[in-house]
Order: sequence, then C-alpha cells, then structure tokens
Amino acid sequence: MKSRGKWQGMINIARFNWPFYVAAIAVLIPSLAGLFLLPGHALKLVCSIILAVTAYFLFGSLGVSHLIYDHSDLYRWDWLEHFK
Repeated sequence: MKSRGKWQGMINIARFNWPFYVAAIAVLIPSLAGLFLLPGHALKLVCSIILAVTAYFLFGSLGVSHLIYDHSDLYRWDWLEHFK
C-alpha cells in the first residue's frame, strides 16, 4: 500500500473545496487592507470582524482537516487489528 503524504488529507480537502477557499481569500485580503487603510473606528471594527470570521473559517477548517485526516489513525489502518 502506498504511504500517504504528511499533508495529503488537508491538501485533498482544499483541492476539492477550492472555490470556498478562493472566496475566503478574496474576502480576507480586502478586509485586511481595509483594517489599515480605512478611516474611522466603525469601519475598522467591521473589517476586524470580517477578518476574524474569515480567518477562523479558513485556518480552522484546514487545521481540523489536517488533524483528522493526517494525524489520526484513520489512514494508518492500525485500528483494524482490534477487530480480529
């Protein structure tokens, strides 16, 4: 059996759901720019909230998928030995 790469599960998630990640980056970059370039505290607050929610989605979903698919025993198949 071919061994899986260290990041293969996370990369597969990103590859299959790439439109969502492109959209998240398309929101992340302008909100980050707005945080530094827009005047007024209210607009900066809105940009901060948008930035936080988008970053949570982007990095949280990729991080959790990395933990589940790349660090768990799911694809090591060791857990099957308990059912012999």
